[in-house]
Amino acid sequence: LAAHAAAQGLAWRHDASNDDTRMRRNAVRHDLLPRLDALTPGAARRIARSAASIAAERRLAAPARRRLRRAALTHGGDDGDVDSPGGTLRLDVLDGLPTEIRRGLLLDALAAFLPGVPADARAAARLDALADAGVGRRLAHPAGTVWRGRGVLRFAPTEATATADAPHPLPVGGAVEVPGGVVRLDAAERTAAFARDADVAWFDADALALPLAVRRWQAGDRMRPFGMPRGLRLVSDVLTTARVPPERRAAAPVVVDASGAVVAVVGVRAAHVAVVGPDTRRVVALRFVAG
Repeated sequence: LAAHAAAQGLAWRHDASNDDTRMRRNAVRHDLLPRLDALTPGAARRIARSAASIAAERRLAAPARRRLRRAALTHGGDDGDVDSPGGTLRLDVLDGLPTEIRRGLLLDALAAFLPGVPADARAAARLDALADAGVGRRLAHPAGTVWRGRGVLRFAPTEATATADAPHPLPVGGAVEVPGGVVRLDAAERTAAFARDADVAWFDADALALPLAVRRWQAGDRMRPFGMPRGLRLVSDVLTTARVPPERRAAAPVVVDASGAVVAVVGVRAAHVAVVGPDTRRVVALRFVAG
């Protein structure tokens, strides 16, 4: 520009801040590039030419990259709700891709689903390693967590996985909101038989250590699953056996009795405690209502 203005006899104003080498761009322009040219004449010109060539190749590759994104990235939760935060990346789409393209797609997913996490080369390398790791492995960040699921990487913002650790009281006739729905405890009529499934469990109210409370499960929590009158199992194993997705396990709520014992993993399995029998007089129903 200066050469053109001089050739045309045009006057210009000089911005003195362009001479301040404390700024990185000025240090590159005034110090680094002249040294490169001194070591290898024409280095700066070749760098600029290479940058232009890379930019042109990226423009040509842009449609293919968009197709890859559409095939690999899905917004929303595992339940198909596109309005849920986060999203997934299909790992089979990464198969056979060159490392640069593969990692670029991983960073695209990170920027789309967890914008609070820096999408840099270090993050790309860690995501690449996670994609080759076993199911259930994860990368945690204050802004969210990336889980290795079955055939996918699941990106879950912190807001989507957070559940309070403090127990929430669940009195008879009351309800507590949990991830994915509501847990209710209600008095029930005495009938001939009571079946238990993932969403409802019946208890002998007089044998149950009331009051109940709801909290997030903790490492070391154990329970005696319904139908297993002997032996305890880790809640973590119960969640795994029930095929609860890894990204949902950390926030899985449990119902505990007055002693702190787990009486149910919400929406998964009830415990073999206070079982309704012939002598039961009062019954309570513990229900998980999705929504």
